[in-house]
Amino acid sequence: MAIFQRWLAGCGGNLSAMVYGKPAEQLYKNRGRAYFHGTPYETLDKSNDRFGCFFLTTDFSYAVTYSKIEENGIFGNVFEFHLKNPMNIFNIQSTMDRYKLQKSVSKELYELAITNNWLTCSSNVALRKDLLKAIKDLGYDGFFDKEVSPEDAYDNPTIGVFLIKNLVLVKRYLYDDFMSIPTFRKRHEDEIK
Repeated sequence: MAIFQRWLAGCGGNLSAMVYGKPAEQLYKNRGRAYFHGTPYETLDKSNDRFGCFFLTTDFSYAVTYSKIEENGIFGNVFEFHLKNPMNIFNIQSTMDRYKLQKSVSKELYELAITNNWLTCSSNVALRKDLLKAIKDLGYDGFFDKEVSPEDAYDNPTIGVFLIKNLVLVKRYLYDDFMSIPTFRKRHEDEIK
């Protein structure tokens, strides 16, 4: 009985979620929640180039920062998505996810995964790609990443999604749309001329 209780606690205490082998804390089902993706591109296909995944955040203003075109300081596009299908998201804070990963990768890869902001702080691109492949191979639809940089006072959680087909495009926002949002104006007031 004690073993079962420890196992159940490691699953977030939700036995029904374990029928499908996915802890409820990582199985995202809310199809009405808005997720945003900022990009300087007008289409979404170029967004996967750098890391092999598609990044989303629930913070519209944070997504806008990724829409900025560095060469000229002009803002590009923010796309709003909702979930099409439930998604199983890898979370390094989950005991079960950490255990699964530890059992399936090298010590070096595991150490990289438990490092804060591992996706952007690792200079070893091959290791980063191996880690993403391992998470995919374990059956996850994406992963949590937390981007924290010294020059940015914001603590920004994001979700890296492997397949865009799990999402429904709701709306595309352009610069004029950004200007009508108070949180955007406040966060970028020094950049708005």
